[in-house]
Amino acid sequence: MRRFTSNLATMHTAEDTPYVRFRHLTPGALGFVDLVALGVASSESEKDQAEAYEAVRRRATLTSQFHRVADLSEHELAQFGVESYDAVRALAWIEIGRRMERATRSGDPVITGPADAAEFLRSKLRLEKKEQFVVVLLDAKGQVMHHSVVHIGTLTMSVG
Repeated sequence: MRRFTSNLATMHTAEDTPYVRFRHLTPGALGFVDLVALGVASSESEKDQAEAYEAVRRRATLTSQFHRVADLSEHELAQFGVESYDAVRALAWIEIGRRMERATRSGDPVITGPADAAEFLRSKLRLEKKEQFVVVLLDAKGQVMHHSVVHIGTLTMSVG
């Protein structure tokens, strides 16, 4: 099976490894499974790339939930065959990506009502696994000055 890429005048087969596709296409043109397989493959050899691709493809729940990748543990990465040090490196890069995303947001958000507050907190807490009680400090114009986690866990358990 052959496919034509509109951004480059080259043909690539479905049998190409994720590494080959990455080198000949733009990273944005690769599928999610290709990108994860590149991250977990132990080398650029065709055999390692094919094994990594198949391991990722079989874990359909992972590939259907992009945000889940950011929550993978060192142990879960090991299930893909990622060595301990490489898993730590991958997790470090994920954390760097998180911090870069936070740093590139434009300006301080303005909260003018409940919908704005919900959107602000949803962006901050969407990946948290536990319930958090958060205080958001606003200035007179509704700009967020600071936010802080007051309690982690159910609020009813902390009031006694």
